[in-house]
Amino acid sequence: MSRHSFHIEKDKAVEELAFSDGLELAIFQTGCEFIRQEFRFRWEGDFHGAPDDFWIGEAARVFNRLGQLGPEYLAYRNLAQTITENAGRMRLDESIKLQDGFYFQAKTILSADEAKLSIIISEQP
Repeated sequence: MSRHSFHIEKDKAVEELAFSDGLELAIFQTGCEFIRQEFRFRWEGDFHGAPDDFWIGEAARVFNRLGQLGPEYLAYRNLAQTITENAGRMRLDESIKLQDGFYFQAKTILSADEAKLSIIISEQP
């Protein structure tokens, strides 16, 4: 990891990480009654035409990678496994229930020179 920061804003907690290979991640956590976490990954390059299953696979891969950063990130390895086990029924822009109180949604924003993958984990759809 080449950069790491954490701070609390008015209505959310924000953690930002950058990796030596260029991958960047921002994590936003909001909610009191219902927790919502958004993970925004950023890659350089043109990813137009990449199918949904590519992005679902990337989500599993990066969460597995996060789970290897240390004990405080270990839960992300479990999330990576859950994504892999449910990949066949996951589609971009669709929220799916993985278990009671645990929903998953993936979205992408693509441009000619970068791709952003947003993963939303929430207690409600």
